[in-house]
Amino acid sequence: MGERERVGTITRGQARRYAATLVLALLITVVVTACDDEVEPRGPSGPGVTGRAVLVDDTGLPPRPDGGGSVLLVPEALLGNLWSEVGLTEPDDLAHVGFSADPEVLIGLGAQVVPVDRDGHFSLTRTGPHLLCRLPEPATSGSSVGRVRGCDHVDLPVSGALRVTWGEGGLSASLR
Repeated sequence: MGERERVGTITRGQARRYAATLVLALLITVVVTACDDEVEPRGPSGPGVTGRAVLVDDTGLPPRPDGGGSVLLVPEALLGNLWSEVGLTEPDDLAHVGFSADPEVLIGLGAQVVPVDRDGHFSLTRTGPHLLCRLPEPATSGSSVGRVRGCDHVDLPVSGALRVTWGEGGLSASLR
């Protein structure tokens, strides 16, 4: 019963190496899948949209949560008011748009400012077509003005999950 004893058409040593390789491949698959799931939004548990803000990297680094700050929701019917308030005409490149605004003033215009927790999670209760923008930093001490980093159009369902990503391509919002 030596190492060279045949089991079928392969040796026991070869069978052990194949088994070890299979186990290693399975472990890598589980780890990669688990890492990708780390940045997915939670599934909805009722009415409303659960969301997750995520930073993506085009150099091969894994996605990671984009926590803190807030998400700005502006009903599409009120976009003219938003652009007037921030002194812009509707930008051609919403994904990379940046502007400063006082969240309280935007709320007065009909917008909603929703906090994003440190893991990137947030919950939305509005439905229908909106402009979604990311305010990554909370207002600084002594100032209520926040800085928007990218926007995207989204049609919010009654219930669902939303992933908001920021990276080289700008901001993108996609329903899951």
